Amino acid sequence: MLKALLLVFSVLLSGCQMFQKQKKASDGIFTSICDRTEQVAQAILNQLNKTDCKKTTKEELSSIVGLDLAHKNLTQLKQGDFSDLSSLRWLQLSDNKISRIPAGLFSGLSSLEGLHLSGNRIKSVSAGLFSGLSSLRELYLSNNKISRIPAGLFSGLSSLRRLHLSNNEISYIPAGLFSGLSSLQRLYFFKNRLKESKSKTKMNMKIRLNEKANIYF
Repeated sequence: MLKALLLVFSVLLSGCQMFQKQKKASDGIFTSICDRTEQVAQAILNQLNKTDCKKTTKEELSSIVGLDLAHKNLTQLKQGDFSDLSSLRWLQLSDNKISRIPAGLFSGLSSLEGLHLSGNRIKSVSAGLFSGLSSLRELYLSNNKISRIPAGLFSGLSSLRRLHLSNNEISYIPAGLFSGLSSLQRLYFFKNRLKESKSKTKMNMKIRLNEKANIYF
């Protein structure tokens, strides 16, 4: 009798453990938040009013609409830092010490409307960095050390209205750089290192952009 009871208990315990595992899987619980850049993980936890990164669900991540990471002494970011933030509408990364933006960092942020990267130490940006950001309306890249912008960097940003590129070291604008920016209203390009005259550059930009766009040198 005792052996039979122990066997039944063992079966019930095993079934209970299996149920818990399946429940966790269906709830989308994962540990990847803990592997993100420290300041990013903390900002996410603050938004969710949580302290344990191991108990964050994908559903909770998808509820976040904004992250403020300005003035956080960030020196680098890594791919996956913003994954599963499918509802994120604005991302503030200004006034840090970021020198490089890894490819794919903004993948999946199709709801993003405002991206702030001003006041960092970014030297270059890779083609395709902003790919998929179809809802982006404002992009801030001012006050960095960008010297070269690859052709097609802004392709697909049909909703973009404001583009800030002032106070960089840009010396050349490749053909087709602004192609497809049909909604652009303001382009800020103060204090760069363009080799051709400002008037000629502005005229060329005006030709490439829609007639409603205002260009500021």
